[in-house]
Amino acid sequence: ALWVEHERAWEAFESNPPSFVGYAHVPWPPTTDDMIRGMASVGGLSTQNVNMKKVYRHATLRWHPDKFMSKFGPRLVEAEKELIHDKVMDISQCLNRAWSLMGH
Repeated sequence: ALWVEHERAWEAFESNPPSFVGYAHVPWPPTTDDMIRGMASVGGLSTQNVNMKKVYRHATLRWHPDKFMSKFGPRLVEAEKELIHDKVMDISQCLNRAWSLMGH
C-alpha cells in the first residue's frame, strides 16, 4: 500500500509540480530498503512476474541526480536545493546497491 500511495503521489507531482519545489513537496520513496522490489509491487503482481530490469531502469531514470535536477532543478527552492540533491543522490546510490545485490 505504501508503494501504491507513493506512485500516485509521484504521478501527481510529476504531472503538475508546484512552481517552487521544497524538500517537503517531493514524494520521496517510503523506504530505500529493497526499493526495486517495492516499486515492482505496485502493479499488484508478484516480483516473479515483473521484468525487474525495466523496474530498475524506470527507478534510475526517476532518481538519477542529473535527470532529476534537469527536470525539477529550476523549480527547487534555493535554500533546499543542496538537501534535495543529496537525498536524490542517496536514493540513486541505494538503487544501484540494490541492483548489484540482486546479482546484476
